Amino acid sequence: MLALWALQNNIDVLADKPLTAPIINETGPAQIWQDYLEIEQALKKSKAHITLMTNKRLHDAYGALYKNVEDFVSEFSVPITYIEVSEGGGIWNLPSEFNYKENHPYKYGYGILLHTGFHYVDLLLHYQQINHQIGFKEDDIKLHAFGSTPYDFIKQYSKYWILIWRKEGVLLMIFFMNRS
Repeated sequence: MLALWALQNNIDVLADKPLTAPIINETGPAQIWQDYLEIEQALKKSKAHITLMTNKRLHDAYGALYKNVEDFVSEFSVPITYIEVSEGGGIWNLPSEFNYKENHPYKYGYGILLHTGFHYVDLLLHYQQINHQIGFKEDDIKLHAFGSTPYDFIKQYSKYWILIWRKEGVLLMIFFMNRS
């Protein structure tokens, strides 16, 4: 892993997300955790820093929302106790794309969370700092996520079938419900 090598050689790292994403199999999630533990140990021993790009924090809209939430929490002394995030990213994969796409793939057992979805996890941690600024500490933090594979998606929609027709640059997709 290049980040680990850089830290061991006291070289600063600016990394894009995901920092580690081995192909998911029966040991994949455990491997991700192991990678992070190795990076953490290397970081403690290193003079170098590691920065993971989290550019949504810098977006004006998220900054304005942060300021509004911060002002509310400070004024009324009410901590943030629940945040829900749903992310779609404007991506609509056709069933045929699930098994061959290499960018933001689902076929390896990870997908949106380790790519675009990571930004929302980062924003949750960023907004958590508002509570800390006014002295609130969490007793417990829970992150609920679910995973799905191309097979899960196709199975969910197997009661439908799709007619795709293309003529003169126009793509027409018609969905039919299978009533059997």
